[in-house]
Amino acid sequence: MLIHHRRRFLQFLGLTGLGAGFPVLTWSSPGRAAPAEEEMTKTLPLMNTLVTVTVLDRSRQRAVTAQNAAFQTMQELVPIFDRFRSDSHISRLNRQGALHDVPPDLDRVLSACSDLYRQSHNHFDVTILPLLQRTSSTVRRTGNALSPKEIRDLKTLIGFRHVRHTSRAVRLDRPGMGITLDGIAKGYIVDRAAASLVRHGVRSALINAGGDIRVVGGKGDSPWLIGVQDPMRKKDQIARLGLHQAAVATSGSYEQFYDPLARHHHLIDTSGYSPHRPVSATVVAPTAMQADGLATALFLMPPEKGLQLAASLPGVQACLITRGNRTMNTPGWEKMRL
Repeated sequence: MLIHHRRRFLQFLGLTGLGAGFPVLTWSSPGRAAPAEEEMTKTLPLMNTLVTVTVLDRSRQRAVTAQNAAFQTMQELVPIFDRFRSDSHISRLNRQGALHDVPPDLDRVLSACSDLYRQSHNHFDVTILPLLQRTSSTVRRTGNALSPKEIRDLKTLIGFRHVRHTSRAVRLDRPGMGITLDGIAKGYIVDRAAASLVRHGVRSALINAGGDIRVVGGKGDSPWLIGVQDPMRKKDQIARLGLHQAAVATSGSYEQFYDPLARHHHLIDTSGYSPHRPVSATVVAPTAMQADGLATALFLMPPEKGLQLAASLPGVQACLITRGNRTMNTPGWEKMRL
C-alpha cells in the first residue's frame, strides 16, 4: 500500500514546531482549557517521524506520567509492526512465510486488514509488498515502470485471500509473499497510546504522529482544531476541522515520488501503477487505525466508490481531492468544518 512518511498533511493548530520537513502552522486555536488546567506537550522521534502528545490536565504530575506511559506503549509496539527491523514480528513473517506466536496486537491489526480488504473490494491489500518493493527499486534505478510481464508475475503473490490467519498463527500461502502494515499500524499504535492516556486519568489530549491524529475528549470546552493543508499548495489550508473524541488521517500523492517526472509515487494498487486521478484522501473516523487504513483505501479506490464506503461506516467522514483541484466529500464533511 505505501511506505514510511506518507503524510504530513494534517497538523494540530497551535503547535509551533515539528522539526525539519514538517509544515508549521502558527494560527492560534480559540479552544481554551479550563482555568485550572495546564497544557503540556512532549515530542519524541518515533515511527520514522516526530510524535507529539499534548495533554490538558489539572495535575502536572498526572499529565507527565500519562505522557511517559503513552510513549512507552508506542515504543513497545513498534517492534511488532516495523518491516524494516529484521527482528520484528512482521519481518519474521515475511522471511519465514509463517508465524506461530502472533501477539494480540498483530492479531487485531490483521483482523482489521481483513475487514478493510473486504469492504474496499480488495483495494486495501497489505500483500502488495512484493509489487511495491520491485516497483520502487526498478523506477529508482531505471526511471521506468515494470513491464506488463513483471507485473503479471508479481500479481500471483498478491491477495489477502492467500493469508491464513487465526488468533495464534498466520501463514502466507505462496512462497515470495510479503505484507506491509505501513498503511494501518501507525494508527493502531496511536490508538493504544490514547487508551494509555485514558487509563492514567487523562480526559483531554491530542496525539499527532506525523499527521495521524487522535484526540481524547475536547480541548476544554471546545473541540480540538485540525488544519488540513492544501495539497496543491495554492493556500495554507483547505479546511479547519473541529474534532472531539475522534481521529483523522490523510493519504496523498504529493510528497514521495520514485522518479524525477513524478509519474510513480509511493501509493500503488494491484495493477502495479500509481493512481493519478486522486491527489489526497482525508478521513475522520472514531479510531486512528480506521482513519489510517481508510485514507489509504479511499486513495486507491475509484473516488465515487470510496466515498460511498466512507459514508456507509458509522462516525466516518471523508474528503477527496482529485486532479484539477476538484473536491469531493461525504455528506457530513462540511458539518465538521469551522
